[in-house]
Amino acid sequence: MSDFDLSTITGALAQNLADEVVKTANRASPLLALIPAEQGEGKNAAWAYETDAANAENFTDGQDVSNYALDVPGLAYLAWGLYRSNFKITDLAASAAATSRSPRGLVSAVAEMMLNSVRKLSSGLNGVGYSGAGTGTTIAGLAVALRDDNTYAGVDRTSVAGMRAKVIDPGVSTAITTSLLRSDLSSIYDLCGEKPDVAMCPSAVWNAIAALFSEVRRYNQGTDAAGRVILDGSVDEIVFDGCRFLKDKDATANVIYYLNTNYLRWQTLPFVGSAEQDVIAQLPLQTGMGSSGVTAAVVKLARTGAAAKFSLMTQCQLVVKKPIAMGKRLNVAA
Repeated sequence: MSDFDLSTITGALAQNLADEVVKTANRASPLLALIPAEQGEGKNAAWAYETDAANAENFTDGQDVSNYALDVPGLAYLAWGLYRSNFKITDLAASAAATSRSPRGLVSAVAEMMLNSVRKLSSGLNGVGYSGAGTGTTIAGLAVALRDDNTYAGVDRTSVAGMRAKVIDPGVSTAITTSLLRSDLSSIYDLCGEKPDVAMCPSAVWNAIAALFSEVRRYNQGTDAAGRVILDGSVDEIVFDGCRFLKDKDATANVIYYLNTNYLRWQTLPFVGSAEQDVIAQLPLQTGMGSSGVTAAVVKLARTGAAAKFSLMTQCQLVVKKPIAMGKRLNVAA
């Protein structure tokens, strides 16, 4: 005769799960959250720019005017980037999930998969916001947009100075200092009359910058309930000469991107689709720090068997309207 213990009855007991389904993937998207979004329109993301070509001259008393000039307007444009996240749910899986008591996070299979796709697509866009090639239907990421020697948005930057970003490359791995940070910000100011307000960098570079202030910063001191003195040495955000330095898991290794958010936008093209497509929702992409202004459409695809198929689609582009107001430092030792 067996004892009435857990091993005796465990096979007859239901497996109870916590209601929440714990997400373990790191899908934080700071670049997607930071940059403002605006609605795009038409066949591409396009804007006009002007070059520095007007004149200012000295003249003698009574001298006639003979020199005329004007700031020359130009057209810049980028093709729309197309990105999606797809999922399929079988009828049996949806039925089993809906009639299960736990976890409650999986009861509505469509809603759960939709949420996962929104977060995955957000993380994907955050990554290509740095590394996108800008060819075909890809996003032109910051690595491509913030250069001074290529063609960007149809503009040959070797001949249009106002469309060149400031690139600081010492050629070898170089430790960052406060003097170099101040020099970078000042060099961009000298070019355009404005300083960047945000700098994005990978965690290793951000830690190196934070370490520059270890000996000079003030530490928050308090006491806990037991009267013990607590010294808070944490750093969450760095502001230097008016520029916020933020870290991002997707930022390019050993690079600091200096951004001016006045001239940087995510442009998103509203999804209309065709008569055959069943658009069941329009959703803002989630960044882990709130909703983004970039939207995506949940499209129900044609049914071909005992499963429902969906695609979460977005049509967007990262637009650097004034590259001369931004720049990057390469080869930062970390």
